Amino acid sequence: MDRTKVKQTIFEEIDKTKLFITECKILTQPLAPDCSVDHSLRMEALTENELTLKTLQKSELKLNQLKHVLKLVDTKQFGICQKCNSTIPLQRLLIKPESLFCVHCSE
Repeated sequence: MDRTKVKQTIFEEIDKTKLFITECKILTQPLAPDCSVDHSLRMEALTENELTLKTLQKSELKLNQLKHVLKLVDTKQFGICQKCNSTIPLQRLLIKPESLFCVHCSE
């Protein structure tokens, strides 16, 4: 397994995820009540804010998983499914480096 390539992918994903989290935090700033805004537009903005907040939470979880995997990348545990102990294919690790399970066990 090419751990260097996977490690590089992990670092790139961490950087992208941090940037995305920063953008989401900007978008999830509290909405000030404004009398001049139409009620339906305000409700739409609140709904959009809620969706962005959920996306932010998922991104923060992904960042934590990436940091965890980065600690494992130089160990024997890395690339081994935590459920069935089979090898996780390199292609899966390059696409989704935070993977701790093989495709079969992740379903």
